[in-house]
Amino acid sequence: MTMTRLYLALAVAAAMLGGCETTAKRSERPIVGGQPAGVMLGGPYKTVFFRWNSATLEPESHAIVQDFAISIKSLEISAIELRGHADRSGPSAYNHRLSLRRANAVKAALIALGLTSVKIVVIAEGEHAPLVPTPDGVREPQNRFVTLGEAEDEGHQHSSTE
Repeated sequence: MTMTRLYLALAVAAAMLGGCETTAKRSERPIVGGQPAGVMLGGPYKTVFFRWNSATLEPESHAIVQDFAISIKSLEISAIELRGHADRSGPSAYNHRLSLRRANAVKAALIALGLTSVKIVVIAEGEHAPLVPTPDGVREPQNRFVTLGEAEDEGHQHSSTE
């Protein structure tokens, strides 16, 4: 299981626990569009959600991105990873491009917040790594998101551009 999939599984588990705290991990659950929007793990990790067919950050998402940027600066992390996702309501190729636009919107916000010396790896997952499995053609709000976290391997560039 990749680290990102582990983070996603933990985010879902934390959302299901409804804010319960453990001694090892702190649950942080701001609400974005009615959805839980992030979990703190061993390092900084956030999730922002998007409206259907949109790559525009909502005001609540800007606050989450700003909090993430502050964490990255204070921890002096040199590389971060942004993974864009889409639900299955459109064609796969379109959803791939939409997930890339979402991740790039978060990247632009981070750069605007002063994260110019940090390597930002952008990955477009498209509809292939949903939080909630659905049949093709289904609009699922929890599958329209970008995860923000520390890059797993700073030496391995696996960004996606279109």
